[in-house]
Amino acid sequence: FAVGGWVMPDEATVDYPDLISTMSMGHEWIYDTFGQRVKHGFQVDPFGASSAFAAFSAMFGFDSHLVARINYYDKGWMQDNKQLEFMWRPNPALYASPEKLEIFT
Repeated sequence: FAVGGWVMPDEATVDYPDLISTMSMGHEWIYDTFGQRVKHGFQVDPFGASSAFAAFSAMFGFDSHLVARINYYDKGWMQDNKQLEFMWRPNPALYASPEKLEIFT
């Protein structure tokens, strides 16, 4: 399962309480129905990835996070340098915390 929210939230202008609510509801339904925990995040937003959604993916305990769209030039650089996979540290303050919030992307 990827993401596992009840609905796909708007990731560019995240309303945190709604995001947490839809993810909690969806994760509970998946667990109750299939007995499985969601382990992977996915940002499908056609306008790009947000650091807030990546941070929440790490907080939700996901093992990894997939983004559907990144800047064309950034992607080219990442391809040329074989760095399409990376550890995303969406918030420096949260990375400095004891939990070292980051997610494989």
